[in-house]
Amino acid sequence: MRIRCNSVLSFQPELRWIRKGGATGPITFSTGPDSFTFPSMEWAVNFLDVPLLARVDIPASGFVRPYLLAGSGLALKVGGRVRGGGIVTLPIAALRYARIFEGLVHSGRDVIDGFQDIDLDATFGVGCGIGRGANRVTLEARWIEGLLDPSPDGSNLSARNRALTATLGCAWR
Repeated sequence: MRIRCNSVLSFQPELRWIRKGGATGPITFSTGPDSFTFPSMEWAVNFLDVPLLARVDIPASGFVRPYLLAGSGLALKVGGRVRGGGIVTLPIAALRYARIFEGLVHSGRDVIDGFQDIDLDATFGVGCGIGRGANRVTLEARWIEGLLDPSPDGSNLSARNRALTATLGCAWR
């Protein structure tokens, strides 16, 4: 949906489901004098994303009509999963804590709740409409840069979401 301000500038609100995630190598947890290490962890967090974009159509009279996009988006967490892998070696004193954490990681429950409930991003893109009249093809590329760290509070994880997307669209009436 586009809301035209004039022949060049328009406002383009969107709604999309998006999965953001990552992986890490070994993570060490301390339980007082003892510690234990999980060899790896992967996470995928699902968001309902609402980007609000400004679109500038570059004046062209030909078959190809280029445009630029820029804006920001707010994403609300709607679920996801966390998985740990590998063999864990730990001292006896840390065994209780490791079992609790490993159970949460393998079930995918509770741990995902620790990830931030919102994410904010900046979006920049270029595209072009190809064709005339009611039947057109759209090509578009976007760079999406996360502005917040979605990692759980109190964890030693630090992350940013980034994406390069490409879209091919068709329109007909």
